[in-house]
Amino acid sequence: MTTTTSILLARLESGLLDGLVGLLVEFLMERPVAELLDPDWIADQVITTLDATTRQEHTEAWIRDRIAEIRERVPEGSAAPHVPEEVSEPLRAVLAREHIPDRDLIGRLIDHAAMEQIFKDVLVGSLSGFAQKISRLTEVVPQSAQLTRGLGRLKALQRKASHGVLGGLSQEIERTARSQIRDHVDKSIHATLSQVADHICAAEHARLYGAYRVHLLDTLLAADATVLAAEVDKMDPDSLVSTAAAVTRALVKRPGIREEIASMVRMTLEGTAGRSVQDFLDESGLDQGWRTELEQQIATHARVFIKTPEFETWLSQLLAEE
Repeated sequence: MTTTTSILLARLESGLLDGLVGLLVEFLMERPVAELLDPDWIADQVITTLDATTRQEHTEAWIRDRIAEIRERVPEGSAAPHVPEEVSEPLRAVLAREHIPDRDLIGRLIDHAAMEQIFKDVLVGSLSGFAQKISRLTEVVPQSAQLTRGLGRLKALQRKASHGVLGGLSQEIERTARSQIRDHVDKSIHATLSQVADHICAAEHARLYGAYRVHLLDTLLAADATVLAAEVDKMDPDSLVSTAAAVTRALVKRPGIREEIASMVRMTLEGTAGRSVQDFLDESGLDQGWRTELEQQIATHARVFIKTPEFETWLSQLLAEE
């Protein structure tokens, strides 16, 4: 090691290194964001990383193993004790907000065969049950001797109700009612779905649905963790991993994907209008106390680095006289 190299290393360790780190951070903070990031380079790195990751079979296996480990560590009891109030309370407040969704959007969301079927089944079942109660009224026979002309005639009337005209009338009412109920529900189901959308989007119901969203959150948090884990298992996480990997591979191979990524990055950078990282921090009002800590962390690692033989060799070559 030359004398000049030793002197320079000593000076770096004595404090000059901290100053150098500060200058570097300052330089990067003041540079326009668009100059720090190259859209084409970012696109290449994204494509390369995704391609390398999805091509390696052990990557999928590694992800499956991590998921399996998480599933084996399902805690006892509900999830609520594991969610800090600093997270749950703000989330409850957001969910409880009186939000009035867009009527057309809600209408399109519920305009589906699944929603039609569930409402059909519920309405038909409810109305059919009511029709059965009506039909049974034809089978009710007075039991008081004061309202009949004799017990014998009463029993005869009961037999006729069961096997004769009244019995047939009861069956006919029930059969006709079922047919008409299904026809009516089929014709009115779209109007019913429209009424549901109107109800969801009505301003007077905003608070009610806000409370319902909070109810959903509370129900999930109060549910036993094993129940929630079982629901996740029903989704077959392993197949989800394989599907995600297949989708990623398809995207990477899609013609023009690199240009699309670069275009999105370029569009984002153009929106910065020449502003620097420092400008964004000043606009957001963020406290820059983190900067001191960042510089200290970089300087700490740098001090370790400059003591390595590789750095000393490089510095010696830099200072060597030709």
